[in-house]
Amino acid sequence: MDQFYDFNECQMSLKQFGGSEKKEAVFYEGRRYMLKYNQEISASEQNENAFSSRNNAFSEYVSCHIFEMLGIPVQKTLLGERNGHIVVACEDFCVDGFGINEFEKNGSQVGFDFKDTRYPNIEDIISFIRQDVRIDARMAERRFWEMFVVDALLGNFDRHTGNWGYLYSDNTHQTMLAPVYDCGACLYPRVSDEGMEKIIQSEEAIEERIYKYPKACFMYQGVKISYVDFMTDTTRLEEFPLLVEIIKEIFEKITVEKIQKVIENTPRLSEVRRRFYQTMLEARLQKILKVAYDKIRNLGISEEKPEFRSFYSEKPIKL
Repeated sequence: MDQFYDFNECQMSLKQFGGSEKKEAVFYEGRRYMLKYNQEISASEQNENAFSSRNNAFSEYVSCHIFEMLGIPVQKTLLGERNGHIVVACEDFCVDGFGINEFEKNGSQVGFDFKDTRYPNIEDIISFIRQDVRIDARMAERRFWEMFVVDALLGNFDRHTGNWGYLYSDNTHQTMLAPVYDCGACLYPRVSDEGMEKIIQSEEAIEERIYKYPKACFMYQGVKISYVDFMTDTTRLEEFPLLVEIIKEIFEKITVEKIQKVIENTPRLSEVRRRFYQTMLEARLQKILKVAYDKIRNLGISEEKPEFRSFYSEKPIKL
């Protein structure tokens, strides 16, 4: 079992963090952390379709550890308590002169409007990434598809363009990929323990939460993306060769046993929440990632296409 930390005596930091959730900046063992609180809502207000999340601290912690288990750079997270509340502590990765440059802040100079578009087109995002000269385009696109595929497993409904991005230093003018962060919208955080118990008793309810929702925070050809439909569609797989590569890599790394270990090591989870996470992650693994992986193998779809490298030799974007 992972350690459960006591943040009650931590010194507060003056740094402010944005976002809708209650947050505090504190110092713990010489490092600055952002504390994100579980948002408490009354029983009468509990509704998995309500905006406020109740168990986002657990969602953040488990999801980040699954990214870490897969070898994808992700923010460091700790679970603990402050002022009688369960919190997830996210280590501040904006250090050594680097600041976060969310993806939504890019593109307006060259005709892409990511910040004012609630669900941007995935075609525009990939087109911009492939032409951006500030960072290795193939590496940046790989990170995007890594987030997309793991978010499909985790059921993330809020990976909007403000929830990922680059790190930039004004001193050195260096740009690098930020680690994955802000995963609190994964793993159905709006569902109460009582609701989870009902869901895992019903195959229909489980499948509804795989095939109908949650959906990705992007559009494709003007339609909001269903993870299942997008990742198992032959045309989409042929259109985005790096997506094919990432699906194969991630599916070959992940196992039900590895997922179970992350869940079992998470402190303070209720027994029903452990069973719910295990049930939903195993179902999403089998019904989304495995189906996509099998289709890639059966149809012989390959990321090694002659035109693949030409994607990154279009007119470069200079910002």
